[in-house]
Amino acid sequence: MHLRPFSYSFALCLCAAAACGQTVNSFTPTYGQPGDPVTITGTGFTGATSVEFNGHAASFAVSDQLGTQINAFVPVGGGVGPITVRKGGASGTSANSFTVIGAGPYIASFPQTGAIGSSITLTGAHFTVSTTVKFNGTSAAVFTPTTDTQLTVTVPNGATSGAITAANTSGSWVSSNLFYFMPGIQSFSPVNARPGTNVVIKGTNFLGVTTVAFGGLNAIIFTTNNNTQITAVVPENAVTGLLHVTTPAGQFISTSNVFVNPNIVSFSPSIGDVGTEITINGTNLNGSGLVVRFNGVQASVTSTSFNQLKAVVPSGAMSGAITAQTSDGTTSTTANFFLPPAISGISPTSAAIGATVTISGKNFTNATSVQFNGVNATSYTVVTNTQITAVVPPGPTSGQVTVVTPGGSAQSAQAFFGAPVITSVTPPAGVVGVDVTIFGTNFFGLTNIQFNGVNAVIGNMTINSVMTTVPAGATTGPITLKTFGGIVNSSSFFIEPLILGVTNLNDTTLRLSWTTNAPGFGLQSTTNLLSANTAWANETNATQLIGGKVTFTNNTTSFPQKYFRLRK
Repeated sequence: MHLRPFSYSFALCLCAAAACGQTVNSFTPTYGQPGDPVTITGTGFTGATSVEFNGHAASFAVSDQLGTQINAFVPVGGGVGPITVRKGGASGTSANSFTVIGAGPYIASFPQTGAIGSSITLTGAHFTVSTTVKFNGTSAAVFTPTTDTQLTVTVPNGATSGAITAANTSGSWVSSNLFYFMPGIQSFSPVNARPGTNVVIKGTNFLGVTTVAFGGLNAIIFTTNNNTQITAVVPENAVTGLLHVTTPAGQFISTSNVFVNPNIVSFSPSIGDVGTEITINGTNLNGSGLVVRFNGVQASVTSTSFNQLKAVVPSGAMSGAITAQTSDGTTSTTANFFLPPAISGISPTSAAIGATVTISGKNFTNATSVQFNGVNATSYTVVTNTQITAVVPPGPTSGQVTVVTPGGSAQSAQAFFGAPVITSVTPPAGVVGVDVTIFGTNFFGLTNIQFNGVNAVIGNMTINSVMTTVPAGATTGPITLKTFGGIVNSSSFFIEPLILGVTNLNDTTLRLSWTTNAPGFGLQSTTNLLSANTAWANETNATQLIGGKVTFTNNTTSFPQKYFRLRK
């Protein structure tokens, strides 16, 4: 069978005629089954050595002396592809493709769109009385063909956009082009969106979608997932409005709006106190019913436009996100706005190293440091915008508590008192009335010193040291310090016995008395305290130790004046 329904006058020469000698301008028909004749027109065909249909060699003959026409026959297995004429090492190839068809029906063309129930005509080949037609899988009513190159069918009810298939006992063909029906939108999600949001549109006949528009602004990015679903990205500067979907069959407009939320892109400054005017940039910022909040506290808006608004940080605001709300929706900043922190209280106000202290206040979000008298806390946790828990570090921690955030720093009005620590006592022993210096940390707020329970005076002091005097009545035992941060005891401070008096019992016997029993002490004496090298000698003739007194024999005739001391 010989078919000539179309003729193309387009051509492509892949190399200049002067260089390669052949150009293929057109061929007719544009399709045929193996053995069908095809007429190829062009230039430089004289001496042609081969003709190929999509790479498959065909029998041919140059039909005129000018070398402008070739008569060829469709080869077996050509498929769909261009026709090439070769001569030596040069060649010319058609711009359009030739389609090798089989014995069954072939669909070459049809109207691109049509309504349900309308009649359309398919153009092609091998249409017989037994030919059946389907629109994207839905069977259509077929009129009796008058020729084997045209077939009229009725667009069936329930058909959707897609390929048309024709079949009979000799074979079948699926059209490479699609037949389009009017699209329809059934739903979309989310209903509220902002630029960059993926909106899923569900409906019918979405194949071949050419544009998706939000409120009249075309989406730059969209994907036709299938015939019933589209995923489209809300474009920048889109506004609340109806959704438009356009295909070759027409445009469908949704019956409800896609609400494009206001969108905050940036704000400046990022830190400020109450009363500071903040510039907020974004899109859809001038929608009806605009309300701006700083971490939930409503602010006054001083100016607004589509891309920018200005608002004043309100009284009572705390560090956190800025939100903008309109009738179209709500948006929040991804970054926080920071106000200066403030400390309202600490609990407990005194604690030992390693203890947990709760700090109350406001604007603690994203705190970067917590310090006790300048010493970094061992660790801390921002529990909420108004509370931090911190672990007391080692060191001189008595003093103000400081919290540092991106919004600034705050010090507690109330001092924190770290637990006192005694590291040393100088001297470690002494008699009543001797001056003693106690060293350690956290002596701030010292209220009392005791030597084994006997109160002593508080002398000159710093946070790390204090001077005192061994009080009358003190006995050997620990030194106790009491501060606002707690109570601490030293190791035992030894009270050296002090001779209180000497009584002559007779010419040869003295009685010495002192403050306490003195186990381990020996009695020493000397006759001269003024010598640079005073010599003290042990009294070996002391006879007894009774209570706080000792009685011993003294040779008063040999030593009319004698001085005594106790010494270990």
